[in-house]
Formats: sequence, structure tokens, C-alpha cells
Amino acid sequence: MLGHWYGINILWVTVTHAHQGISIKLHTHEYYHMTHVHKGTLIYNIEGEVYHVQPGTTVFVPPGVSHAQESVEKGLAVYNEIKFVISDSTLANMLVGVPVFIPSSAETTGLIERIVTESVRLTLTSQACIHSYLNALLHIWARGYSSQDEEGSDSIFDTSGFSLLTKSVIKHLEENYSGNVSIRNLADELGYNKYYLCNAFKKDTGVTIFDCLALIRVRHAAELISYSEMSVENVGSRVGFANISHFIRVFKQIVGIPPGQFRRHYPAELFSMEQTEQDLDGVNNGAVKQNYAEPFIVSVLARQKLSDDILGLIANKSSE
Repeated sequence: MLGHWYGINILWVTVTHAHQGISIKLHTHEYYHMTHVHKGTLIYNIEGEVYHVQPGTTVFVPPGVSHAQESVEKGLAVYNEIKFVISDSTLANMLVGVPVFIPSSAETTGLIERIVTESVRLTLTSQACIHSYLNALLHIWARGYSSQDEEGSDSIFDTSGFSLLTKSVIKHLEENYSGNVSIRNLADELGYNKYYLCNAFKKDTGVTIFDCLALIRVRHAAELISYSEMSVENVGSRVGFANISHFIRVFKQIVGIPPGQFRRHYPAELFSMEQTEQDLDGVNNGAVKQNYAEPFIVSVLARQKLSDDILGLIANKSSE
């Protein structure tokens, strides 16, 4: 047992050499079992289904899932095994969507190799390093595969209750907002007719796809205006607007003031949850006062979801 850090208790780290004919019967256990194949092909059984696991693939078996190593396809197989328990419920929930078979990647292989190396060295800092590497690997997988914290992301929409199609559109917009977004290309990528896509999105969100794109771009623009020294023109270009006049017009429509005035009135240092009277006018009378920013502007900089009132306002504007 290698100790307990980050809500992770590592039980076992080893390099295994298995020859053809070696097998482990179907079983379950209360800990996570990770197998990363370096050489050869393992014949693995996951809940009754047989798989041939190739080099570079990682088998990630959570507690309670029946599994077995039936054999080695031929010759010799070399693989790393890591067994561990997670006591952090947040991390455990994040891993729910991670698949049993994780394809080859330099990132995964590199971190697992570091874990194995430190388990052999066992210096004074090895245990902390091992847990740090495993913690990083698990969070990389959780971010890459799991949807458990999707609703708690920095999406401008609370996507709970939305269809998978609408969630996919929002995710695409948030990942590509700075480029040239085309409804036709988006529809082709998702495999839907563009008219169906637009109607389904509007039905779910109350706004159009381009309204949503504008909100995302303005959110990022507000951050850059408050937290960087970039010119307003460069900010507009950075977040995807083709020209400065269009950027200013859309920014003012959504926020209520143009970007230049936003920079003067809402610098980054004003954005705290609350300020005392002394903070604002130099007189300390013990009173607490909310900051000046409008609700939308605060949500932009705090990366909080927009309220229904704000979304309603945008929807009304887009229909005028």
C-alpha cells in the first residue's frame, strides 16, 4: 500500500510479464484496476464479452465490474497494473463516464510510465509523485470522456433538460467561437439537416444558434477587455467578429454599453462579490455594498450561467 493522497489510495503498482496459457478467472472487487499493455495482446473478458487488447490500450475497470484475463494471444505480453481506491466522491462521480478501454496516447503512456518508475525508486518524494501522476491521469480521462459535470461547466446555458443535439451545438460553439462558424458546416458535422438543427436548437434554448454564438463571443470579449491590455479592435477580432463596427454593435446590444465604456466602467478590480463603503467612497462606516456591475456583466466575468431573465432579454431582442 503506497499511502493516501488526493482522495486516492494506491494499493498496487507492478509490471507483469504473462505468457500464453496464463489466465485469471472472472471476478469483481471493490477497487479500481488499471491495466496498460506495452507488448503483446491480452485476451480480456469484461462482463462476459471477450476483447483482444492491443499495445498502448489501457483497460480501466471500476469497482463491481466483472473481468478476467483469459490468456495471452501468443508469446509474451508485458503490461502495467495499478490498483487503487478512490475516497473522493467528486472524483469518483467524474469517472463514471470513462470507458473501460482507453485508446493509446502519449499522454497516458507517459504518466503511467512515471508512476511505475517512481514505484520502483521509492524515494522520500516518490509516493507524492505517484499520486500526483495518477490524479492527473484520472482527471484527464474524466475531462475527455465523462459528462458527469457537464451541467456545472462554464457554458453560458444551463443545459439540463436540453437534447443531446442542442448540447452538441453549444459545445461546438464554445470550442470554435473565435473562427468562422457556418450553420451548414455545423449541420454536416453533426449529421443533421440545417433547418431541423436550427429549429431544434431554438425550441430548446429560446434563442437562435447565432444568438448563442454572439453571447459566447461577448462573454469572452468582456473577459479580455477587463483582464488584458488588448485594444477593443483586437479583442473583437480575437473572439471572432469580422469587423469592429459589428463587434461594437453586438456587444452594446447584449451588455447595454459599448466595449470602450465597459472597460472604463467595469475594470477587473471592481469585480468582487461585495465591497465595503470604504472601498467605494473612502469612508468606513461598516456597511456592505454590492458592486456596480449589472447581473449579465458579473456573470460574464465570473463565468456563471446566464439567468432566465437575461436569456429572455436576448430572445426578445433577436425577434424585434
